[in-house]
Amino acid sequence: MAYAVPTIDGELRKHLRDRAATIRIPRREQDSAVRIRRAAAAVSQRLGREPSIAEAAAAAGMGVGEAHRALELPRNPTPLTEFEEQRSSAADEAIDACELRAVVRAGLHCLDARERVAIMLRFEEDLAQAEIGRRLGISQSQASRLLATALAKLRRELATEWNQAA
Repeated sequence: MAYAVPTIDGELRKHLRDRAATIRIPRREQDSAVRIRRAAAAVSQRLGREPSIAEAAAAAGMGVGEAHRALELPRNPTPLTEFEEQRSSAADEAIDACELRAVVRAGLHCLDARERVAIMLRFEEDLAQAEIGRRLGISQSQASRLLATALAKLRRELATEWNQAA
């Protein structure tokens, strides 16, 4: 019984901590908040007064900045609308690249099967012309001409589609 009560109590607290909040704070951050509050209570008993953040942080073995975040985050979640205004150049570049790949894939219909395979081997698998030639059973120079022809067709197709969309 002496073991069961704290164990059950702990499991119930973990369950509520992890699943009951509308906005779930990561466990690591929740643990930091618990650790700083416990350290502050221990320091308060020892000093006979409310400890400063620096004193509580030192007792918890964390930096002052980490202690501030641990104590403030659970009470003051950041609204998601605040993040909407923060643009990520990496995300913008990834989206642009994805859109470009989709446009190119849509344009592949103008190529015959062999040209499509050559383009895929070159740009998806990043193979050299010699390896593309080996896989297609042709020479490196034939693979080079095949790729040049396919790319020219693809450029014309995409230019036509681009002009129609504009």
